Amino acid sequence: MSAVMKYREKFITRSIILRGEQQRQTVLSLVSNLPLDASHPLEIIVREEVRKRGLDANGYYWMRLGEIAEQGWFNGRKYISDVWHEYAKRHLMPDTVTTKNGEVVSKWIESDHHFNDAIRAQMLRRIHNDC
Repeated sequence: MSAVMKYREKFITRSIILRGEQQRQTVLSLVSNLPLDASHPLEIIVREEVRKRGLDANGYYWMRLGEIAEQGWFNGRKYISDVWHEYAKRHLMPDTVTTKNGEVVSKWIESDHHFNDAIRAQMLRRIHNDC
């Protein structure tokens, strides 16, 4: 059988997190047995692990801000979650933050959806303490 195939079954996407020698051997074995197909080539991508918690942390943050908006009062008034978020950003958040990719930036430059989970948790704790 030739190395180039005329037809092959659809390749099932695989993701392997490289943590140790066992995973390295799995990757090497997989790559050495991949089908070669000039008309429908496979693509190999190697990258840093993508953490899936970010959106969950973001969702939790906004859920808690919603609860605060429903139940919390500040200076005799109720505010929507967007106002609580802006309050936390201006008054409770440190001037520089570490983004998900490890970059330290000013809170005034970066969009808030790049904040790491620790910053969101810190902002929520401070809002609870201030109310």
